[in-house]
Amino acid sequence: MSFLQPLLLWALPVAALPVIIHLISRRRHRVVHWAAMMFLLDARRAAKGLARLRQWLVLALRVLALILLILAVSRPLVTSGTFRFGGGLDAIFILLDRSASMEQTGASGVAKREEGLRRMQEYLREVGRVRRIVLIDSATEKPLDVESPEALSGLPQTQPAAASADIPAMLQRVLDVVTTDQIGSAEVWIVSDLQSGDWDAASGRWSELRRQFSERNQIGIRLLALDEPPRQNLSIEVDQAQVEPVGRTRRALRLDFRIRRQGKSDLRARVPVEIVVGGARTRYPVELTGRETVVQGVMLPLDEKETLGWGYAELPGDDRPGDNRSYFSFAPPAPRRTVIVAEEGAIAEFWRQAATVPNDPDAQYGAQVLSPDHADEIPWEETAVLIWQAPLPQGELAAAFERHLGQGRAVFFLPPRKVDPQQSFLGLRWRSWISVDPEQEEGRVLQWQTKSGLLANDRTGQPLSVDALRIERVCRVDGGPIVFARLGNDVSLLMRPSQSLGVQAWFLATWPLEDYSNLAEERIVAYVMLHRALQRAALQLANARTLIAGTPAAQAVAEAKREHPFGGSVAVPATHLAGVYRSGDRLWALNRPSREDRIDTVPEDRLNELFAGCRFAVIHDRVDTGVSLAREIWRIALAAMLVVLLLEAAVSLPPRREEPESSALTVGQRRMREVA
Repeated sequence: MSFLQPLLLWALPVAALPVIIHLISRRRHRVVHWAAMMFLLDARRAAKGLARLRQWLVLALRVLALILLILAVSRPLVTSGTFRFGGGLDAIFILLDRSASMEQTGASGVAKREEGLRRMQEYLREVGRVRRIVLIDSATEKPLDVESPEALSGLPQTQPAAASADIPAMLQRVLDVVTTDQIGSAEVWIVSDLQSGDWDAASGRWSELRRQFSERNQIGIRLLALDEPPRQNLSIEVDQAQVEPVGRTRRALRLDFRIRRQGKSDLRARVPVEIVVGGARTRYPVELTGRETVVQGVMLPLDEKETLGWGYAELPGDDRPGDNRSYFSFAPPAPRRTVIVAEEGAIAEFWRQAATVPNDPDAQYGAQVLSPDHADEIPWEETAVLIWQAPLPQGELAAAFERHLGQGRAVFFLPPRKVDPQQSFLGLRWRSWISVDPEQEEGRVLQWQTKSGLLANDRTGQPLSVDALRIERVCRVDGGPIVFARLGNDVSLLMRPSQSLGVQAWFLATWPLEDYSNLAEERIVAYVMLHRALQRAALQLANARTLIAGTPAAQAVAEAKREHPFGGSVAVPATHLAGVYRSGDRLWALNRPSREDRIDTVPEDRLNELFAGCRFAVIHDRVDTGVSLAREIWRIALAAMLVVLLLEAAVSLPPRREEPESSALTVGQRRMREVA
């Protein structure tokens, strides 16, 4: 509760006036003892306890009536889920989540983002006196001073974006402003749908944020959680768009995509997918089964001269329009170049041969072998896949690896001969070599991912011969990786880091040498892994690339021309808007992160842990409720005062006197009553 006229609260001591008057009136009369009153005083003493109780009750009601009157003229303001007592605020911060998931609509067609803005505008108008309103949106993460509540909805910084939000980074911006501008009392409002990917609840940044906010007890954090899940949501993501020859002279666009279904129904359903390429529309029906349906090999004819182009795949409209479209671009294949840096010459030769055997007749292949001492000679700009059999990179070399991975290219890490458990890359580290029996389950691959990753089934659904691998020596890995192949003794064979930057950072925990594994004999597995990675990485080297909005790689479109806008405003950074961008003869398709398609949210107990020790309150709400975040309750205070005054009047009334019975009346009194 807060007050729009807090200075009037200084009048609260006036409520003690009835008590003071009562005490003064008791001392005003002089007591004179009179013998004839003794019998009357004895009779009154019997009823003295009840009279005193009524007296104190009347005083209490009069004091309460005055308190309610003072509260009413102070204009109390109640905010849902929050409690604040005091004067005006130095600032109100609005942290707006503009990610794709916030475009989920309610029955009225209003998006969560729009509803959150409307609620904040109403709240700011009700609060009234605020020295400063600061908006921090999830796309730019830059503080922006807003002149009035009405200006919020028209700002480019409040329009939809495709990139994910980073709530910890936005809270850090608040602390930066508070420290720089020396702001005292403030409220921080977070408008979010609580999607787990936007909150990064496992990040180590939260401990420092929690400490700093708990030390500033004049700053309250309020969360407007518009976390109602969609009734049923379909999302689409294009995995690959590649030009392939059809016959001798014709070409076609091969499209692979996946549809995810989230909601209450897992029944079979038929969904029409609209594919647009070069202005031509094609409807492709897809039979949905389970939570995810992968569609591969959709062939779309191309004009003979059409070698560089773009398009998108789109689902019918639903509650979440932000994930119903996925863009793609295509161009002639880029050279698929592999660089091998290895301590062991035999390992380098094995991968060189695998990299130079062509998989696509239209593509150019090449491989270069370097020793670890010549790692500074790696041609990063031309390299699609890097195979690294040496100690994990550190310092500036590690930064070069991260830039390489950030551009969508791939790295295969193989353990060095001498393992250093203190060295790590993207959270993973080699621990130690161990020997296993290849004839027992501990030396065989018993589990591997068949739906995604480098070991997925082929286009016909047939699995790779991963179960034919026999392992004799394997290097253990620490750091909580995402495992794609596991031995019978629960030791990981193929994995990648859980960090988003490590999507194409593959750790293979053995060597393709005798006494280590039979990868050299079952080379089809290694060949398929390498060429799948080459195919994906080469797409990032081509004149047509697919990027993720909000990532460092998306900076490539910062100065490009947008060919097909999707939502938002031209004033919003291009790096955060899904669409197609062109610069000369280069095309980029920019899409939302796949985590925006998820509906899992941060649970409330986890929220309380993140803000433990802070002045924090959460308001769970949904679109279309029409409930205001704040409202004045002075009318309620006045009504309560009237009720109290009526009670005081009822208690103050003198008790009703009982008339004596007829038998107790005198003869004269009885005659007078009869005459009457």
